[in-house]
Amino acid sequence: MKVRGLSGLGCLLLTMLLPVLLAGCDGLQQSARSAQKAETETTQSQQAEPDQAVHPGKRLHDANCISCHDAAMYSREDRRISDFTLLQQQVRRCDANLGSRLSAEDLQQLTAYLNQAYYHFSKE
Repeated sequence: MKVRGLSGLGCLLLTMLLPVLLAGCDGLQQSARSAQKAETETTQSQQAEPDQAVHPGKRLHDANCISCHDAAMYSREDRRISDFTLLQQQVRRCDANLGSRLSAEDLQQLTAYLNQAYYHFSKE
């Protein structure tokens, strides 16, 4: 085999390296396919999650409440909130202290999320 501009040694090296280089390309294609498959599976699992994962109150909580305390605050043994009314009052107090100025609807969604996720109080 003679390639224009390559000596015998050059042709030999090209012949030996070409399969290795092409095999490397196949490995890159397989890696890309694996990454695409993992991304598709992640997207599908996120879509299959229940609405609780995207509760509007959770978004409000994550944007406003985490700056002061984490989930341990809601599940501690000596928590001061003992019913739904006290939970509503505390959410309003936190909003006032932070100066967040959340709307009444936002406060309701935030309270509903905290109750659903952590407290489980009846709304009576």
